[in-house]
Amino acid sequence: MLIVYAAIWASVKVAPTAFGKSIVIAEIAHQLGEKLLVIQPSKELLEQNYTKFINLGGQASIYSAAMGEKEIGDITYATIGSIINIAWKFRELGITKVIIEEPLLNSNNVYTISTLMRFNTLICKEVYDILGVVPEFISTYNSRRHAFPHLVQQNDKKKFVLFGGYPKDCDKKMIIWELVAKREPQIQWHYTKNNTLKKENFDQTDAYCCVLGFMKQEEIW
Repeated sequence: MLIVYAAIWASVKVAPTAFGKSIVIAEIAHQLGEKLLVIQPSKELLEQNYTKFINLGGQASIYSAAMGEKEIGDITYATIGSIINIAWKFRELGITKVIIEEPLLNSNNVYTISTLMRFNTLICKEVYDILGVVPEFISTYNSRRHAFPHLVQQNDKKKFVLFGGYPKDCDKKMIIWELVAKREPQIQWHYTKNNTLKKENFDQTDAYCCVLGFMKQEEIW
């Protein structure tokens, strides 16, 4: 069983931000033949992400009182408020792991860090209350290291580190995007009027990298 807040394997991958994560991970779940619960914080996001997934050729159901639909299928998009009262149905699906992406604590943006920490705390409590599972965390560094191990290379100090073989000013998010895009050629990316990648694409590839990295770390994939 796979659950997504914005996604993960036999588990949950929680990452606060744009719509991209639930779309990409739904595609992963589809490829693996896993059941998937995509938990969305609002009716508006649910409708947006569900529509995008369907437009990409996916098949899914909706469990949301606000949407007027309550059906659980192989891939189910649900608002968190709607599933709280039926948590027992999802406990029976055998969820054993919940994975949350750690915020970058070395960031200079204190406001962003505090916001992410509060968000993660709320999600941890909801996950435990609903599923009885204590979440685990994975760092961005480890998710990238396990998802794409060839990125660990020797730097100018002869140490093997992530992006060690790249220039210090390299665009790491672009590198991850290129690797995911090569791995998943069927994904439709989003471009600006100037034909440059929109920022939400990097949310998508970060989410994909976290899920793939965790699965490889745990030797699931």
